[in-house]
Amino acid sequence: MAYTETLTGRTIVLDLDAAGNLLAGNVETRHAVAVDGAARPDVVTREVLTAAMLAALLPDRAALLVEHQAATTALAAVTAERDALVEEAAALRRQVAATSGAAPTVDGVPQVVTNYQARAALIAAGLFEQVDTAVKAGGAGTPAYQAWEYANQVYRNSPLIIGLGEALGIDAAQIDALFVAAAQIE
Repeated sequence: MAYTETLTGRTIVLDLDAAGNLLAGNVETRHAVAVDGAARPDVVTREVLTAAMLAALLPDRAALLVEHQAATTALAAVTAERDALVEEAAALRRQVAATSGAAPTVDGVPQVVTNYQARAALIAAGLFEQVDTAVKAGGAGTPAYQAWEYANQVYRNSPLIIGLGEALGIDAAQIDALFVAAAQIE
């Protein structure tokens, strides 16, 4: 542990061991020097510290050790908290990376697609007009009509999809195939 204190024109440099015992110490004093009227770099004189000088220059060693221990403990706590937050952030990034851009699936069948994807898949399968007519037959005041026209997403197991499949004779495997095809549309 090094302790440095700068006073006016004087720097006290101490090397202490973990117990706070003085390993080495000196006082460096800078003197401005002019030689033949020209300024020269400062001259540094060093004076090795004696125990008496150390006692006069430093605050109570026990108080310094207490401060040092408290600072070390606080630093360890903050470092542990930082490390935990870094790990939590990494775990969240991994979780987002694993789920971003991919709709939830069951047995390889997407469970949700956008309304656009559903409509495009129905057009590609030649079923759009049939489904559109069936939904609109109930009238604009029905939940099925509102979902068909305004929902942002279409859910595989929603009552609308199950009811349309039954009404139009489209079985579960065909609905699954439509959802798989819809999920491929961007």
